[in-house]
Amino acid sequence: MDFLEYEKSSFEHLFSDQHQLPKAFQYLIEADHVLLSPHIAGWTIESKEKLAQTIVDKIKQKF
Repeated sequence: MDFLEYEKSSFEHLFSDQHQLPKAFQYLIEADHVLLSPHIAGWTIESKEKLAQTIVDKIKQKF
């Protein structure tokens, strides 16, 4: 899930005081089928390779 408004500050303090969290958010933290992570899901090896190839293709088009 990608839903943290201010990712760095929100994620670093996400679990510091769970009593203050809304019930819906508490459910997401405790749910076995939910994985919370910072906004890095798109940074796989494959996505980096595709990005690099796109950059190379754009440079080739210029010359």
